[in-house]
Amino acid sequence: MAARARASAPGLAGRQLRCRAGRIPLWLALGLGLAAAGLAARGLGRSALARGFTDIDTRRVSLEAGRPVPAGWSEWLAARVAALDPVSTLDADGVAALTAEIARAPFVRAVRDARVVWPDGLELEIELRRPAACLRAPEGFRCVDPEGVVLPGVWTTPPETDWGVLSVIGPLDGALDDLRPGDRLVEERHHDALSVALSMRAHLDRDELRFLGPVVIDAERADRAGVEESGTRLSLEDRRLVLFGRAPRAGMPGELPPARKWQHLRRALRWLREGRDWDLLDVRWDRGRIRPRGDSS
Repeated sequence: MAARARASAPGLAGRQLRCRAGRIPLWLALGLGLAAAGLAARGLGRSALARGFTDIDTRRVSLEAGRPVPAGWSEWLAARVAALDPVSTLDADGVAALTAEIARAPFVRAVRDARVVWPDGLELEIELRRPAACLRAPEGFRCVDPEGVVLPGVWTTPPETDWGVLSVIGPLDGALDDLRPGDRLVEERHHDALSVALSMRAHLDRDELRFLGPVVIDAERADRAGVEESGTRLSLEDRRLVLFGRAPRAGMPGELPPARKWQHLRRALRWLREGRDWDLLDVRWDRGRIRPRGDSS
């Protein structure tokens, strides 16, 4: 996810921080707030420096995006940067420290470049982390990125993105309750569940994901999947259960490829669209098994 940050300057002595989001890189522009259009870098001289034309006002920041950015990220960044002292664009060490502080934001994956653009200010190319799944916390739901980094923000229900409602990393046993923004998933079972969520988004289209609704992924027993052990379990709405086997990241010989498993789920979704209900789907084998709701066999 990309953006460019932008903030207005209070006057000739004030400086801007502005962000504007694009598709992949995020552009963070730390503006200088030069109101006179005729002022160029070569014309600043000592008097300009004395008047503070090169200073960046770290108290003024916003995050604008061409696509939606999770609520609170702009405010989080503004508060983090506002705690810093003003920085001159001519102070290489100060700019480096400011860049490093922005790079430490939990939702920033990388800061790729920083350059002074007169008269606009300091421009940084930044890559934002993208929500890939979510986890349940005592206060609601938090998002994690594809690397398992916890992102800022809390939702009362699993948040919906352009590609449907984010899957929930299970099991819901409270093991993730204490994670905070910037923390990472550690346990293998949680990374297994995350790999299922990523695989799901890679193989199902937008309409299918939205029709599927929220999914809780329990990979507690993923590494023990076999004939008698179902391994990973996906809990869907209306008490529907999907037996998934090993997680996609396991890459075990003989395991049915993830693409085939999602084909079985796609077929089961067609059943629902046609008005036929089911409560159990086993996608571990070449021929997926659907158990119609009410069938005890």
